[in-house]
Amino acid sequence: MAGIDGELPEGATLISVMHMVNPSTFWISETPSKDMTQERLELEEMENELQKHCRHVKFYNPSSYMPEQGELVAVEHPETHRWHRGRVEEVLNLASGFMYKVFLVDHGVPMRIHNSSMQELHSSFQSLNYQALHFVLYGVLPVTRQLQFENTDVHTQVMNHWTSAAVKFVKGLLKEASKTYILYHRNTKQTVYGDLYLELEDRVISLKKELCDNEYAIFSEELFAEDSHDISGRAFTTSTDGNSSHDRTSCKSLKTDTVKSGRHNIREYLSEFYDRKKVKDSFERIEQWRQNNASFEENK
Repeated sequence: MAGIDGELPEGATLISVMHMVNPSTFWISETPSKDMTQERLELEEMENELQKHCRHVKFYNPSSYMPEQGELVAVEHPETHRWHRGRVEEVLNLASGFMYKVFLVDHGVPMRIHNSSMQELHSSFQSLNYQALHFVLYGVLPVTRQLQFENTDVHTQVMNHWTSAAVKFVKGLLKEASKTYILYHRNTKQTVYGDLYLELEDRVISLKKELCDNEYAIFSEELFAEDSHDISGRAFTTSTDGNSSHDRTSCKSLKTDTVKSGRHNIREYLSEFYDRKKVKDSFERIEQWRQNNASFEENK
């Protein structure tokens, strides 16, 4: 990566940011590559079979499908026209007809579609674990800065929401980035925590550091671990000379527990993230999909 200002830390893994919830929360997925994880390979194979199945059903047996909230369905993306697995989040009864808020469980993308873009999802496509990952910048908290006129101090107030300026700032960086990486820190059952690295034209940047350096956020492991209702009222005082009561240099580095956990990168984590008890061998399952759809192919 010669000629680029900044280097990726050891253990950073290439990923795709599929959807930004806010400047510190994202839905991501593993980027397909020659050394992709087994479950990503299974997803690629499964979606190829899903295309054949759904296109055949749409052509030979078109019908109006009315799914219920919470149901797992097949969803046709309105732009790519590829079919994906989606979960119905909400049913909207509008004057123009029923619309559905769905979430693509393997790609982390929310969308609103008509029922003509959905089909019942065959059971053979439901066994693979959801592949989208919920990712949060570790230790990063949104702030606003307020000038105290009585003593000319600037107070940095930790908030429970992000400013529109911060949202615009991060969207611009994501649009400019040619590649994105994550550095794993820790995880819970539902969420991966770490830092997001963006490869720009002339440099590699840490999103955590950029948010802190541009005063959209602070880094605090202590406050990050507390309940969001508690942190929203806390304040840090920053004098006009730039000195601060919180450690701004901590924004420059992120200590990880990958050594303690025995994991050195996200790939090792990905292999453990999902409950594999219900997952069969991928090639046997792919063959089963083909057998289940053979009758559709014969009728073409």
